[in-house]
Amino acid sequence: MLKQSFRKHYFLNKWVLISENRNKRPSDFGVEVEKKVSNSRSCPFCPGNEKMTTAELGRIVGRNKDAWIIRWFSNKFGAVSKSPEKVSSKGIFTQEPSFGYHYIIVDTNKHGVSWPSLSSSHLVKLMKVYSTVVDDLQSKKNIKYVVLFKNHGPNAGASLTHEHTQVVALTKIPDLIDQEFKSFSDYYKKNKKGFMCDIIKKEKKLNERIVFENKTAVVVAPFAPLYSLEVFVAPKRHVSELSELREDELKDLAVLMRKIFTKLESRNIDYNFVMHHGSNRKSKKFHLYFDIIPRLNKHAGFEMSGFVINSISPETSVKFYRSRK
Repeated sequence: MLKQSFRKHYFLNKWVLISENRNKRPSDFGVEVEKKVSNSRSCPFCPGNEKMTTAELGRIVGRNKDAWIIRWFSNKFGAVSKSPEKVSSKGIFTQEPSFGYHYIIVDTNKHGVSWPSLSSSHLVKLMKVYSTVVDDLQSKKNIKYVVLFKNHGPNAGASLTHEHTQVVALTKIPDLIDQEFKSFSDYYKKNKKGFMCDIIKKEKKLNERIVFENKTAVVVAPFAPLYSLEVFVAPKRHVSELSELREDELKDLAVLMRKIFTKLESRNIDYNFVMHHGSNRKSKKFHLYFDIIPRLNKHAGFEMSGFVINSISPETSVKFYRSRK
């Protein structure tokens, strides 16, 4: 029987999601061969193969009203489940059922096409789907946080080459997000202004780590990046949820993200992105942003210390993204 549960570390206040179901994921790492093909009979995310996925939850249609351009459904190999196994806790062996929702959003109906090739209007539609799905999941009973993320390329954990985004609704707030919520709240209490708003203001004044910006959004190489070439993309206006943004703000955000992905893909660098948001507006002090994590090399640090060693400074990252080579 497959085992899925949230398990608590013996003595640290940390929870680990055990999900053997993930071992059943498909694997099609023949990227170079498959990307030469405009469609794939075996790809579950291609038009005509809809029966290969779970029941459709929603779709966006194009000019041809019968044809979808974006669609979403539950992940067959979900890390969490609407009907999790029953588990028991005994003494130091503390665990809870892995209740939650795990969705797949297929970004485009075109096989082998990623963000750099998608139109701005399509990206706005996709961003609206993100906000719709996240808000819907966040409103469900017992859900405390919704993680929206993308894995692009095998080094970033992508098991299918057809471009897609994943959304996981959890009964727990991830440790990193919980720490961010506290930092943003504490900063506001002390300074009476938004943490991210202040970061953007001061980074723009220094102009050392601003990668790109447009009217309503900005890309920043963080002062102390945890990953080589890491950047974050944020709206300039203080909002905690994607659904609070106007259409022009969604477009500006998506266009800047596309510029970063274009640069990374031109160098064959795989990447992840994760949306950090305010948990259904429960944390209004929080400022929405997308963290983009290139998978350039192995994560390094002082062994077991928790310190990270990064061989590329954020100032060098700015030069990399701005360069035309």
